[in-house]
Amino acid sequence: MRNFSLFILLSLFGLQTFAQNTGIIPVPQQIELKDGNFLWDNNVILYYDGKQQQVFKIIDLLRNDIDLITDINNPVESKKLKKNQSAVIFQLINEIPAKENLAQAYIIKITPQSITLQARTEQGLFYASQSLKQILRYHYLKNNKQNIVIPCMQIIDWPSIEYRGWMDDISRGPVPTLDFIKKEIRTLAEYKMNFFNLYTEHVFKLESHPDIAPADGLSAAEIKELTEYAQQFYIEFIGNQQSFAHAEKTLSIPFYDNITDTRSNINPATEETYDFLENVFAEVAPAYKSKLFNINCDETEGLGSGKARAYVDSIGAEKAYCKHICRVNEILKKYDKNVMMWGDIIGKNPEMIKEMPDDMEFIVWSYVGNDDYSDIIIPFKESGHPFWVAPGASMWGTCFPDIKNYIKNISNLSRDGYRYGCKGVLNTAWDDSGESLFSSAWHSMAWCAETTWNPLLETEIKSADQERCLRENTFNKNFNIHFFGSYDKDFVADLYLTSQMRDSIIIGNWMNFGAIHEALLDFYPDQVDKTAITRCEQAIKYSLEVYNKLIKDREMQSGNSRNFLDNAAAAAYRIYVTALKNLLKVQLYKTLHNPTEENISLSKKQASQLIDSLHKLKYDYVRIWNNECRSYSREMVTNRYDRSAYDILNIGNKIFINTELSKSGFPVVSLKTIYNDRPIYYTIDGKTPDKDASLYDKPFRIDRSCLTKAVSYDDFGNSIPAEKYILYHKGMGHFYKLNTPAGNYRPEYSGGSDDALLNGIIGSSNYKDGNWQGFYGTDGDIEMNFGKKEDINNIKINFLTNPYDWILLPRVINIYTSSDGIYYQLFKSYNIKDYVPDTGNNIIKKSFDTNGLSTRFLRVLIENPGLIPTGLPGYNNPSWIFMDEIVVE
Repeated sequence: MRNFSLFILLSLFGLQTFAQNTGIIPVPQQIELKDGNFLWDNNVILYYDGKQQQVFKIIDLLRNDIDLITDINNPVESKKLKKNQSAVIFQLINEIPAKENLAQAYIIKITPQSITLQARTEQGLFYASQSLKQILRYHYLKNNKQNIVIPCMQIIDWPSIEYRGWMDDISRGPVPTLDFIKKEIRTLAEYKMNFFNLYTEHVFKLESHPDIAPADGLSAAEIKELTEYAQQFYIEFIGNQQSFAHAEKTLSIPFYDNITDTRSNINPATEETYDFLENVFAEVAPAYKSKLFNINCDETEGLGSGKARAYVDSIGAEKAYCKHICRVNEILKKYDKNVMMWGDIIGKNPEMIKEMPDDMEFIVWSYVGNDDYSDIIIPFKESGHPFWVAPGASMWGTCFPDIKNYIKNISNLSRDGYRYGCKGVLNTAWDDSGESLFSSAWHSMAWCAETTWNPLLETEIKSADQERCLRENTFNKNFNIHFFGSYDKDFVADLYLTSQMRDSIIIGNWMNFGAIHEALLDFYPDQVDKTAITRCEQAIKYSLEVYNKLIKDREMQSGNSRNFLDNAAAAAYRIYVTALKNLLKVQLYKTLHNPTEENISLSKKQASQLIDSLHKLKYDYVRIWNNECRSYSREMVTNRYDRSAYDILNIGNKIFINTELSKSGFPVVSLKTIYNDRPIYYTIDGKTPDKDASLYDKPFRIDRSCLTKAVSYDDFGNSIPAEKYILYHKGMGHFYKLNTPAGNYRPEYSGGSDDALLNGIIGSSNYKDGNWQGFYGTDGDIEMNFGKKEDINNIKINFLTNPYDWILLPRVINIYTSSDGIYYQLFKSYNIKDYVPDTGNNIIKKSFDTNGLSTRFLRVLIENPGLIPTGLPGYNNPSWIFMDEIVVE
């Protein structure tokens, strides 16, 4: 019955809104088609009631925006209109049959003789004029830029959600120029969004603290200029200042140590913090005319782990958090501000809402494409506080936004926000850990406008997916028209090609911004295995096809749309360069192990090609940056490219220190460079080598743990050092068998061989480096045979955890002994109770006292921690254990 009702709903809705597409973004609430057509030509007159002078501003903006029509008559008062003359009529009226937000509602009536725009307010008329502009453009392009023939219709339209807007992060990446921010404001207005926000940590230029903001940060004068500029487009410029966490840039300045709790949190335990905030808000708050002000205060999980520890321990983290929010709120009340803040900390314990100011407004955020967001919204709905919802443009940590994710995230979170009565929707463009510039976010911004003015209806998963797909298809058709100026050529589909590369098996995480900057000479197994060349070649072909298509598209565009395609093309080219880099990595790996003239020549040829391509990519990125951003933080990004170039130039200088076990179980050390063309000097006593140290000529054996240091010299005589701790312990050379195969799910996590846990090689902080053994959903179970009874005093094991990637710390370790390798007896079980951070790679070293243990055969059984618990990524899936060495002493 549900699907049948959806079919009826979408059929009726589609006939009015999609099948008879008016070309309007966002799609209107009500459309009624009429008989006849209106012919728009150069004789059309725009006119208004002479008593309503504010309407003239709307008309003037409309005339300036309709660039596809070259000759529009000057607006006249209605009394001067000639009989039967085609006209666009602007009227302010008292009654609008809209259901919500009447001040923003409007009516458009199109008859064969006239087009009438009606609204209660100038803002409503402005939105009507934006819809008319889109109708004209739609039919102008649909009719091949010939006569504009518009079907007669009546549109009654209003926004379902009162506040619909955008937040641009200007503190973890680029700071846009004033002109570019004005472009953002104008574009927001065209799609009927009505507020703008700049996430600000340290870039507001303060007179009281002039050492915090960069030289080209935003000044109070610029904020005021932008506020006034936005007002003419009915955009409210909402204030923003981070007031608790994410204060790294400020707190890194030593003179602000007095207000520091942790590296990123300011200290709520000292009055000096509130003196500082008083000074900050005395300058920041008055710069914004809006009564709304976002104090942020998100992600303060480290609160009290630094200088505020005693204070937080004495009253509790939750109370300390709430007291700080109340203090900040008191400061801003002096400036008549209604305070907003992110709701993530409160959402973890909704009881904290009771400690918040009565008029506090919460922002409920989620940036993943979920089917339902009720669980995170309901606590704020039930609190009685005004609340907002905040989806995201999925552009952080990547080189181009994840369109698939944000289409679902924005539409479903906006839908659920509306269902529960949110005050507004704040779409976010976070810039942390990535290289996506704002020009790649225009599509997500307009999609948010589409789904907040007129939210989706369905909540059942299958029905919601069908409805969203229908809306997305129509929206993309209209976005293609209004943003790219094309009815037939599908520029949007080409943009999707760039984003969709992240779903390709051959590309995968290469969309991550860091992939191109990974160390060239770290030979992880999955990057140099038998399938790597095929993957790279396929990625090169695919990315170049997309890149060339987007370059052709770009040449057909100008302004915002050209910049958008530039971003997408650069992202596609970046995938191409990343594939070239990995292809070179495969070749270098071959050369390292077989330095023939052919391999060396091919390596040098590919290195030269890579550095040229990388330089072009850097050049393109800087050009795109300069189109929209100030210089601040650009160097942070370009330095990454320079470091990658240095890696290429220094390929032949790096020394590789490798070890293998001899038949007798002793480590044998070899030293080499990729091209095997430089003398290497080394020491094994920890001293720094120079040209007077031992000259390497052949592999050498060691019989104790030691620090091996080596040095070579580049073409300029500069020393290139390397060092590696060579481990030797009692278990080496005594591997017997591995009862549970490592890498059972991913072969690259085998450690290279069954005896990898006893080879003396210590893994890095990256579990993909080939030295770790991973066990998925199973125990780690290894046996050793010492040949005779040995006293074992201690066993050490290195574990790596990363709950985000499903890698957990085992909780139980069992040690067994045996005299024949068949029948084992439990010596002791050890419980591990360490706390493991939720994110990142964490190396945890554990030591197990086995004093009194004497055995010929030793078995170590590391129990898998089981299914992933609630609250962690991958909940209810099997978990991984990762180990790199079992040290027997």
